[in-house]
Amino acid sequence: MRVGFAAVVSAIVVVSVSASARAQSGLSVGANAGVAFPAGDISNSVNTGYTVAVTLGAQSKGDPLGFRAEGSFTEFGWSGGFDAKHRIVAGTANLTYDLMPSGTSALYAIGGAGIYGSYDNGPAGPTSRQTSPGFNVGAGYRFALSGFNCYIEGRYHYTTGGSIGNDHYVPVTFGLQF
Repeated sequence: MRVGFAAVVSAIVVVSVSASARAQSGLSVGANAGVAFPAGDISNSVNTGYTVAVTLGAQSKGDPLGFRAEGSFTEFGWSGGFDAKHRIVAGTANLTYDLMPSGTSALYAIGGAGIYGSYDNGPAGPTSRQTSPGFNVGAGYRFALSGFNCYIEGRYHYTTGGSIGNDHYVPVTFGLQF
């Protein structure tokens, strides 16, 4: 029992110290999730879906320019009652720029490029795999809470190829940064 309690206290101390160190260095880790709206070619074939992502960021205090690497998973259900999914896995490198910083909050622009892998998954398993380059551009609003940041963001993603044409989609997400 004492060992378990000591382990929990040690974990809390390590997380607190590492969060403090990340805040001072400008590094952050985070995650986001939200709704994804299909656009372009895929909007004729799939319904609104969801997206989840993990992030690693860097932005020095007082500097309007920042960097965010992101790994995301997006899934759309096929329209027309098919028991299949259109999935997109992406890794992107993005620049952020604070447009209107205001103390502990900021309206910001974000954009970048990456690699997007898309495939369709039905009852028989994955089919129609495609990997292609793409880019994204959008805006968000970041605000600080006690010890971490939250953000609401919308972005337009465009790829030069997908399993059912060019993949265009607009995720609207809520995220946390530590």
